[in-house]
Amino acid sequence: GGGEGCGEGCGGVLRQALVDGERVAACMCNPPFYGENEAPRGRADRAGERCEASRSELFTAGGEVGFVSRLISESAGMRDAAGWFSSLVGRKASLSPLLQRLDEAGGGAVRPTPL
Repeated sequence: GGGEGCGEGCGGVLRQALVDGERVAACMCNPPFYGENEAPRGRADRAGERCEASRSELFTAGGEVGFVSRLISESAGMRDAAGWFSSLVGRKASLSPLLQRLDEAGGGAVRPTPL
């Protein structure tokens, strides 16, 4: 995994997960949703409910936009490592800046799919 608060200079999530020269059919990510100083909303903060996620699974520098933006930058340099790069996005507001980053990075076939 990317480690707690994995950001710039951490060696990269993809580089940590794949062996040099390895090729996978697909890379799917469920990124941390929250920025480092952000309070979780919903199930994660309800009194009496346990949250089984670790801190690194919930929080990262820049929240999900920061994490997926780093993944986009990294995958652009590793186009041959996977046939398809995919990521869940939990916040509708994150979609527009991420689609812009994909366009800037020369993302090929981009298909947002609402759940």
